[in-house]
Formats: sequence, C-alpha cells, structure tokens
Amino acid sequence: GIIGAFFFTLAFSLLFPTMVVAILYEKEQRLRVMMRMMGLGSAAYWTINYLFWFLVFTFHSLFILVVASTVKLPSGYTIGLFTKTDASVHLVNFFLWENFLISFSFFWATIVRSSRAGSISSTLFVLVMTLVGFLAWDGGGFFMSDSTSEGAKTVITMIPFWGFYRTWAEYGEYAYSGTRNGGMGLTWPKIIADEKCGMDTALLVHLIEWPLFLLLALYLDNVLDTGHGVPK
Repeated sequence: GIIGAFFFTLAFSLLFPTMVVAILYEKEQRLRVMMRMMGLGSAAYWTINYLFWFLVFTFHSLFILVVASTVKLPSGYTIGLFTKTDASVHLVNFFLWENFLISFSFFWATIVRSSRAGSISSTLFVLVMTLVGFLAWDGGGFFMSDSTSEGAKTVITMIPFWGFYRTWAEYGEYAYSGTRNGGMGLTWPKIIADEKCGMDTALLVHLIEWPLFLLLALYLDNVLDTGHGVPK
C-alpha cells in the first residue's frame, strides 16, 4: 500500500510533462501563429488541445485501472487499492484528476518560456511533490496524523499533486481495513459518514481548482509575453 500510493501517483501524472512540452513546442515552432493565420482563434485552439489530451488521458487512466484491477498473482494477491475500492469512486477521482491536470499543464505552459525548461521543471515538480508526499504521508505520517488539524490538512490538499496523493492514502487506509475485515475498502457511504475520511475534501479541491487553473491559464496566455508571439 505504501509503495502503491507513491507508484500510482506517478503513473497517473506521467502525462503532465508531456502535455507541457507539447504546448511549448507548438509555441517555439510558431505553429500557433500559423494556425491563427489560417483563422483558428485562441478559443478553438485551446478547446481542441483540451479535448485531445482529455481523450489521451482517459485511455491512459482506463488502461491502468483495468490492468491494476484484473492482475492477480499465483498466490492470489490482488492490488487492494483497486479491487477493494468502489469502481465509481475511482471513476470520479480519475475524471476530476485528469481535468485538473490538463488545466494545470496549460497553466504551467504559460509561465515557462521553452520546451526544455518546461520538460525539466514539470518533471522535477512531479517527482519532488510525489516524493515529499510519500515521506510526509507514508514515511512520517505527518499529513494523516491526528495531531495535524483538519484546516492544515485541507491547505495541504490544495497544493497540486498532494491532493491526489491524499486520495491514494485514503485508498490504502480503507483497503487495508477492508482486507482485514473481509469487506470493501473505500465506498461512497464511508466517504460521507466517516468524518476522518479526507477523500471528499480532495475531490472538492480538484473540482474547484480545475476551472480556476484553466481560467488562469487562458488569461495569462493573453497577457504574458512568452517570446513566441505578441501578447494581447
């Protein structure tokens, strides 16, 4: 469960650097300028990009979900993070996460000037944030400790990638409890009834931050000078 949270947070975040680099590469090669000359406005450009990456991310997430849910070792071991959790909880979590991450990648691409810098910075950000999450949640137990106030946990959850890591920490905790008791892990009734469950907070944070980062990205794209065009 400990390694699982770390590994799957990385696995579901792999497309972040790819999306950032793809957008910055189009700017560097002045492909957007060519598109504008052919009549493709900014709204159409971002809509096409969003839909494309949404489809790619959806296939990526479903592939991991199906494989991880069906894999079974000869000993009978299955990945409880997936098999013990209500499938609809997975679907809602991954839907919100992929939309948030697409919006966040658009935002990241507006504040970085080159694809090389975007590749390095976004990759390091994913690795560092996931590693800190692993050390603080699973290694030291600080983020999930009863001594840490709910307000502090909410603030921590609002920080990109730590909120998603928290969902895996919740998966692991309930999967372990379900395995021990012979029942299910995380389900909607448990999310609603258990005051200590942070899954609802993490989902709400992603639901709010998804449009916020998207709007911020669109705004900055129009006002910042990226070096590859003239800002409005």
